[in-house]
Amino acid sequence: MKSYLMFAAVLLCLTFTHAGYASSDDSDPELKQAVKQIDKNLAKWELVEAQHLLDEMLPRYPDSAELALVHGKFLYVNEPRQFAKAIAEFDRAEQLGLRDPELYFYRASAKSQPTESYLKKQHPDYAGALDDFHQAQQRHSKRDLRFNIVDVLYEDGKYQQALAAVDNLIYDSPRNMLIYDFYITRGNIQAQLGQHDEALQSYRVAEKQYHYLDKLHLFKAVSLLALDRTEDALTAVNEGLSKPKGHNKRQLYYVRGMIHYQRHEFAEAFTDFSDSWKYAQQWALPLLGCYNSIMQTDLNITPDRFLDLALKLDPNVVLHFNQQDLLKL
Repeated sequence: MKSYLMFAAVLLCLTFTHAGYASSDDSDPELKQAVKQIDKNLAKWELVEAQHLLDEMLPRYPDSAELALVHGKFLYVNEPRQFAKAIAEFDRAEQLGLRDPELYFYRASAKSQPTESYLKKQHPDYAGALDDFHQAQQRHSKRDLRFNIVDVLYEDGKYQQALAAVDNLIYDSPRNMLIYDFYITRGNIQAQLGQHDEALQSYRVAEKQYHYLDKLHLFKAVSLLALDRTEDALTAVNEGLSKPKGHNKRQLYYVRGMIHYQRHEFAEAFTDFSDSWKYAQQWALPLLGCYNSIMQTDLNITPDRFLDLALKLDPNVVLHFNQQDLLKL
């Protein structure tokens, strides 16, 4: 699942909330108007316009906490994502005296994302993210941050705490518009705890709303595989691949490749691993799957080129192939 819920939540929740001004710069009427306009640009996804205004105002108001906050938001959402630089701007806003709950919300969201490339294995600062979400709550954030906190606990591997938190959230907010998202996350947490029958029950509830999501069929397949229900897992994967607007085809092809590999259907496994790699050519695992599959067949294909490229992309890929978390591919 990674941190896609956290990132999506931020994109959906760009607001114009400000709790006051932290420095003399922030009392300037021209600056106040500029900050308001940048926030509007971000909310409307007018990133070029936001950047032009930031380029104009940042040199003129280097000590503006409010400007540092909106600059951090811009760095968070603009491509390429610059999470480390966004965190630095949020830190600067805090150092300049800003205590807006939105600062802590955005900084927590940035901390929950990787600040370096995948290959460098730089893990997100989940402890810092959790602390900032709590800071935002203590400062009476208008947002309900309980689901954000569940997601951070899940990504940090604190599954028992995450399960208790999501259960409380479901119990307290049964009519919440995100209730089926809660159940997907609950299922993923249960799967990580080895409670795969319970996970499948949670996914069945979520399916009432999200039957069209290919990722839900992916999650079902992972739990079905863990229960040795291989045929059912294959059916779930095929259902996921049949969804016309799916965004998880690389993972689904990879899992189907794993199913074929476990069944000693190595030619079919090679085809699926190849299809998986086509969707993410910087991802080493499918290449190792191709290599292992070819080594078990008489296909007239040179296997070493797959292994060489896999090791070039990720020297630790051999470990990952046997220690992977299919829920978090």
